[in-house]
Amino acid sequence: MMSRTELVADIAKKAEVSKKDAEAVLKVLREIIILELAHGEEVQVEGLGTFRTKLRTTGKKGDLYVERGSLYPTRRIVVFEADDCFRKLQ
Repeated sequence: MMSRTELVADIAKKAEVSKKDAEAVLKVLREIIILELAHGEEVQVEGLGTFRTKLRTTGKKGDLYVERGSLYPTRRIVVFEADDCFRKLQ
């Protein structure tokens, strides 16, 4: 698995910018995606994929064989759908 530090170093090398600049771009991209998702918007990054939120309804968690389980509340979760170029890797 590639770490954030390795990703920043790779971006800096391939884009021929400093690691500080690459880190700043990655940080701003993350902030923009979080802000848009918080406002209920969908974020599509061409060549990467689509970030969106969806409502996960109340359900039961725990062992299926146990009669009693705890319920988790309805909440909004983040979903990422990879672009077609990543689906071809399978």
